[in-house]
Amino acid sequence: VFAVVAPWGVGKTRLGYEIVAQVNGTSRGWRYRLPGGALADAHIFESDAVREQYLALYIRYSQIAHAQLNLDNWFAPAVYKALTPLAKASFDGSIQHQIAKQSHARLMAEGFDAARLAEAMELGKHDEAAIYGETALATRLCNAAYDVLKTFGIRYVTVVVDELETAAERATGGM
Repeated sequence: VFAVVAPWGVGKTRLGYEIVAQVNGTSRGWRYRLPGGALADAHIFESDAVREQYLALYIRYSQIAHAQLNLDNWFAPAVYKALTPLAKASFDGSIQHQIAKQSHARLMAEGFDAARLAEAMELGKHDEAAIYGETALATRLCNAAYDVLKTFGIRYVTVVVDELETAAERATGGM
């Protein structure tokens, strides 16, 4: 878990999108300037074999915000909610769902079965209050989901949680 902290408009969201794109193999290119001014391609993985061990998902903070969410219990519910579109294999036009759809397409080449993931996550068996209020339950369900994902070669799950601005930052455009 790491945080990117910078003033509004610096490119935190762009960084999150690029990390996801590099994991999903959809990056159009990411460049940085070398000393002397020349541009070079940036890659966060040393090889496709390493990249394929990662699963990238995306969720906005507003999609996981809940009265029971706090510093001690946010992680498992966020991962659970980010995995849900993948487990349902149902995608709308949102950024979160389009990224889950990319991840789904990658996993399909490995024989992925969304129903297995949904079963491990016990989708439909627990209400939102339980997912947020029972840390042990959310953690158990995420661990069960991870066990399923490991059978498809996934060793690391990357979840970009975006738009963590405060109400004041949203109201003033970060100024």
